[in-house]
Formats: sequence, structure tokens, C-alpha cells
Amino acid sequence: TTDVPFYVKVPANYDPAVASPAMVVLHGAVRHSTGYGKPSWFPGIYQATSKFIPDYAGDYITVYPMGTKTINWMTTESGFDMVNKIVLQLKSYLNIDDNRIELIGHSNGATGVFTYLVKSPTLYAGFYGMNTQPKVYIGGTFLQNGRTRQFYNFATDKDYYYPPQAVKTIDSLANSLGVSWHTELNKGYPHWFPSLPEAKALMAKIFMDMSARLRNPYPKAIYFETDNTKYGTSDWISITALDTLSAKAVWQTEPNFKIDEWLDNNDFNKKIYRPAMAFDYPHKSGAVKARREGNNIYVETSDVDSFSIRLSREMIDYKQKVNVFVNGKKVFSKMIKPDKQFILSNFEKELDKKVIW
Repeated sequence: TTDVPFYVKVPANYDPAVASPAMVVLHGAVRHSTGYGKPSWFPGIYQATSKFIPDYAGDYITVYPMGTKTINWMTTESGFDMVNKIVLQLKSYLNIDDNRIELIGHSNGATGVFTYLVKSPTLYAGFYGMNTQPKVYIGGTFLQNGRTRQFYNFATDKDYYYPPQAVKTIDSLANSLGVSWHTELNKGYPHWFPSLPEAKALMAKIFMDMSARLRNPYPKAIYFETDNTKYGTSDWISITALDTLSAKAVWQTEPNFKIDEWLDNNDFNKKIYRPAMAFDYPHKSGAVKARREGNNIYVETSDVDSFSIRLSREMIDYKQKVNVFVNGKKVFSKMIKPDKQFILSNFEKELDKKVIW
């Protein structure tokens, strides 16, 4: 029921016959935005998003969604869908490389980027947060969901939004959980560092990483947890129904840590004692651990009633039986063949030219 404006900058050398990489830029300050403004590639800096993005994004189709405090990618369930839907709409008339769609954002926008990483990662190749508060505000923060992707955390040690000690802690925690998490901690700079001249050369590192970042839609192993089956899909597996009355498996945990001190926004040399847990887990959730070996797919479930698996010629050999094992028991073993109706309806829905499920 709501129209959401977004701006698109198409490269001067765009050729509709050639697939172009795309980048979605999420601005900050959504908690304070009451109306729609101008994107960051206009003169000046929009909502503290870095003005240097156009300097490095020349070959990218660059997308700037507009968020407000009532509908955005961070704090509103109704707004979270907007970025995915914008990407799908653009795919219908621009030739976008499905394996090179990147998310980048600053402040509240960076928190949005992180939220897509752990809540809805399938469309995207890389996740880049500048001055991030890595926390989901519209559900649980299931950090392990990021195992199939990577997160580039561009941080500063004078940031009121997230203290430097917490930056180091989540870096260690994420990597210990198997998440490819890279932290670039820039010392001596405040929250709005990406807009300062000193950030230009350092931001080149982000775009160097981005230039080599490709989506892998067929990971060998997937961990995915959700408290909302609307966002239950990670690449080839989807949680379709939860069973939160059953006992959790021992491997379904709630990683967390405490943050005691935050920097004063008015004086970065002062600390404020404000104890808080890094993550919230407001709802019961279910999780799957899935891996594939040839035509054998092994799934462990915890508080999950049902799930679905999508297959591709890139994953299995259709001349052999497909075998599915759930919690150690073989539950499916059949010769199958591609379903034309499913292929067409799924393509119409997702417009993914690189992955035909």
C-alpha cells in the first residue's frame, strides 16, 4: 500500500547486451528521516553516506533506496522487503549480473546491510557495512546465517554507534562461528568517517574486495535459522514451517555478548556506562544444518516442522537417484527430473538468469 522512491544511476558505458554488476546503497539516519531526500551522488552528502561511492562505482548500476522512520530496512518489518523488491523490479528491465549484486551502507544503512546478511542473503554476493551496529531489530540476530557469504566491517574507534571493543569482539565471535567476517578498524575517526577526505583511499579497499566478490548460490553447506518463515530461505534450502514447541537441538544456540561501555556522541574521549546485550532473541526460532555430497543431501533440523530443497543441474546428476537424509534417517530416494512448470514460475518470480532451480 506504499510507494517507495529509489534512484538508479546507470553507467555511461552500460550495454544492455552485457550483464552489469549492481550495487545497492543504504543510507543512514532512518530513525530521524521524516521524508524523502536526495541520494548521495547528488552534490553534497546525503544522510552521511559516503560521497566517494561514485568515484569507485563507475561500472556498477548503483541503486539508492529512500528510507524513512516509518518504512525502512532496519527497524520496520513492513519496510524490510523493499530492497529485495527493488532489485527484482530492476532485473525486469536492466541487464544485471545476478552473481554480482552487492549491498553497502553507512550507519543505519550498514545495520540494514547486516540484517540482509543474516535474514535474507540469497540475492547478494557481498555485504559491506560502514560504521555498523551489527544487530537485527526486527527479529533474532542469527549470526551463523552469514556462513555462506562474507561481511566487510569498515569501522572506526571513535564511533558512538558501536564501541571499538565490541567491534573486536564480534569480529572474533563471527569468525569462530565460521562466518567470513573482515574488520577494517580505522583509528582516530568518528562515526561519519566515510564522508571525510581521509576515507577515500581506504574505501578503495572495499571496492577492490567487491570487484572480486561473486555469489555462490550452491554452497556445499548451509546453516540457516529464522523466527519468521517469510524470510526462511538461504540459497537452495527454505524453512517453510516452524515447530517451536519441540526441544531445541543442542547445536541451536544463541551466541551473544555484553557491551558495557559506549562512547559519548558529544565527546569521543568520554565513555558512557550503558550495559546491553549485543543481540536480541525476541521470538522462538527454528534452524537447519544442511550439506550436500553429490546426490546425497543431509539435513539436521531443530524446531523445524517442514522445509523444502531446490535443486539445479549444477548440484546433482539427474541420471542418479536423489537421496535426502533428515536427522540421520533416509526420507527420500528417487529418480527425479526437472519440472518445467516450476522452472518457469520460479524464474518469473526471481528473474535469476544465472541460477535455474
